[in-house]
Amino acid sequence: MNIKQSKFKTVSSWLFLGILFVSSLLFGLLSSSKPSTSINTRAAVSTGGKTITVSGTSGEALQQAIDSAKDGDTVVLPTGVYSGTSAIPLGLGDAIFVSESRGASATCFIRIEGKSITLKGQNMGSMIYGEGHSPGRADVMPYKTRAGVCVVNGANVTFDGVRIKEFQKRCVVVYNSTVIFKNSQIEGCDEGGASLLGNSSGLFVNNNIYSVNFGGIMLWQNSQAKIVNNTFYGASIMFFYHPKTDDKAFAEITNNIVPLINQVDWWTS
Repeated sequence: MNIKQSKFKTVSSWLFLGILFVSSLLFGLLSSSKPSTSINTRAAVSTGGKTITVSGTSGEALQQAIDSAKDGDTVVLPTGVYSGTSAIPLGLGDAIFVSESRGASATCFIRIEGKSITLKGQNMGSMIYGEGHSPGRADVMPYKTRAGVCVVNGANVTFDGVRIKEFQKRCVVVYNSTVIFKNSQIEGCDEGGASLLGNSSGLFVNNNIYSVNFGGIMLWQNSQAKIVNNTFYGASIMFFYHPKTDDKAFAEITNNIVPLINQVDWWTS
């Protein structure tokens, strides 16, 4: 009697394991058939790890600190207002023609290309300021065609505690790059907040995005973003698509205060 019970238990155990194996295999096949919705965002790679403190509050001083940084370094912006007439050519030519729908940014106050760094502000007391609404500035060069921070060509930049304000074009332009914004503020830019183009990705967590025309976060072409716990005021989340191409802009949007999420055909807008 005991022998039969033992055999029965053994057979039952193997049968259970077999069913479990087959179920796991089927689940894996079904899961692999679904399109991936993961967002390719990552923190700046820690290969350098040095801290560079910006010396001065001009655009040139900030750009110099960024240019000297290596992958994994942190550029610290002491409390202050970073402004001036710095205007660096965007330098992407027709690759960024999509932003022409509201007038392209020809230049950037700050340009970051192909490196993985962190810009660390002081609890939003570090302001990158475009002066775009200052009397006598809005319609004169370099202000009227200038974006704030441009992140391009494989760069991977984390913004932490930084405030970007009042540029006549986009506050932030991202092209074929990755950005992480956390505990930061984007505000008052006339042609949009953060614009992600090409194959860009972004993670936006615990930010304020205020009073920007044309969209607080804008996703173009095949860009993707994860947008969590942000407050939008006078700004929206916008997806742009081209009816003649296979654009697949995508976002995970969770627990935000946002007045509007919409999709726009930029071919006719």
